[in-house]
Amino acid sequence: MNRLWVRLSLAFSAVVFVSIAALALISVAIIREYAAEMERARDAGAESPRIEALAPDEVTDSNAENIVPIVVNGATVGYLDGSRSIFPPPPGPLRMLGWEHFLLLIAIVGGVIGILFGTLMSRTLVSPLNALVKTANAIGAGKWESRVTVKGTTETRSLAQSFNTMVDQLQRNETLRRNLVADIAHELRTPITALQANIYAILDDAYPMTKEEIAGLYEQTRMLSRLVQDLHELSQAESGQLALDRHATHLGVSLAEMIAPFRSVAESKNIRLEVDIPVQLPPVFVDQERINQVMHNLLSNALRHTPSGGTIHILASAPDDKLQIEVQDTGEGIAPEHLPNVFERFYRVDYARSRKMGGMGLGLAITKAIIEAHNGKISLASTGVPGEGTTFLIQLPLMRDTAT
Repeated sequence: MNRLWVRLSLAFSAVVFVSIAALALISVAIIREYAAEMERARDAGAESPRIEALAPDEVTDSNAENIVPIVVNGATVGYLDGSRSIFPPPPGPLRMLGWEHFLLLIAIVGGVIGILFGTLMSRTLVSPLNALVKTANAIGAGKWESRVTVKGTTETRSLAQSFNTMVDQLQRNETLRRNLVADIAHELRTPITALQANIYAILDDAYPMTKEEIAGLYEQTRMLSRLVQDLHELSQAESGQLALDRHATHLGVSLAEMIAPFRSVAESKNIRLEVDIPVQLPPVFVDQERINQVMHNLLSNALRHTPSGGTIHILASAPDDKLQIEVQDTGEGIAPEHLPNVFERFYRVDYARSRKMGGMGLGLAITKAIIEAHNGKISLASTGVPGEGTTFLIQLPLMRDTAT
């Protein structure tokens, strides 16, 4: 009953029914009035209307126009007087119209009623679409808070829900775009300002042209270069154009080799680095350099946020035809309200601390893009309680589940 085609069918049927019902009711009322008038005429002794037969000598100039000759075997034997119709004029106030005009009036009235009813039904059916158009124009004018009220038929309700979901996504993308532009401008401003200040100071002879000063300028250019490279990789990954040199790889050995350089960093910070990676892991079809980049991002992030005396645990397994890699730390953790946004570009849980530590907020966004480019998934879990830390979980399809 709530389908649009059902309602349209019912609406058209209702228009026809209302029109026919209106004609029938008016006709019944007229017939009843006519019968009542005839009954009153009979009670008063009036003759019923009839067509009379006339003899030839009864034809006069006054009725000559209304008579019809009766011809038998080629001879006129009489005449029919049609001046008195068997159908009298309509009763009541419509008597002056005559039957032909009266029936035409009934048809017009029925048609008008049908048109009015059809117009009302049509407006009822299209009102959700008009609301959709109005809301779309409002959103086009920048009123992102506008939404369509979900009502009407199943189709219009589904359309309204899809429209609202689309607007939510567009609003989110617009917010991300604005934040991206603002963050890029901010990230570029810092090294560019430092470069300009140092170069101006050297030109103004405030600083000597030494290797130390040049090294500082070079470090600023490296930061700019890294930011540009990260943005380039991220845009390539999000557009599905990230170049991957994929091969069948046994990550058991390669992961252990990649993690080895981090041991010295962990020891210098008094952080225990535990590795539980079986050597004989099933092969995966991956770009090993990109996977190393992912692990480098996760381990660097864990080392930044794990305090002295803490632990970082890396383990790998292959349950349910998936290769799983977990990176667990005992740092301060991430509050639950931040978890949905951690993989967004330039997102920082603590802006001040992240900037001090040198993070640009792109590492996890790039990590997610690389894993998804391998048809994998990455997720994280954290309670936000200091000491319970954060766990990142990577899932990669095994060779037999990966299209080559």
